[in-house]
Amino acid sequence: MATNANCEMPLTHHPHWFSPKSGIYHSKHAPVDLPTDPFLDLVSFIFSHRHNGVSALVDSSSGCSISYPKLLPLVKSVASGLHRMGVSQGDVVLLLLPNSIYYPIVFLAVLYIGAIVTPLNPLSSVYEIRRQVSECGVSLAFTLPENEKKLEPL
Repeated sequence: MATNANCEMPLTHHPHWFSPKSGIYHSKHAPVDLPTDPFLDLVSFIFSHRHNGVSALVDSSSGCSISYPKLLPLVKSVASGLHRMGVSQGDVVLLLLPNSIYYPIVFLAVLYIGAIVTPLNPLSSVYEIRRQVSECGVSLAFTLPENEKKLEPL
């Protein structure tokens, strides 16, 4: 390893995509133009493009897939149910769910109505869940039946 002439500290070699001066990492990929509309939300952006029958979601364990044309009605359906339950813009919804093909549907539905998602690992302890619920002001939680008991003390 090379040494610095002014002191005996070793010089560190950084990859070309890291600037030690600014401390910023840059993508190795070409820049992508982002939408300029400040009012464009994520859900609208995702579904504003033609996807030509490409699968939006794939469950690797079952092989089940959902195409983009089928995904939007699912998102809207869940969003409608959330709205009927009283969830509205600015409310915080906890997702205490494992990875599954349904997670992004619920995630996008929460965003669709303007609510905020706070995700949490389903293996979290009751203490961790209580802390997140308290700090984020959670108004609704999604979880599996086996985690329901973790939410009871809240």
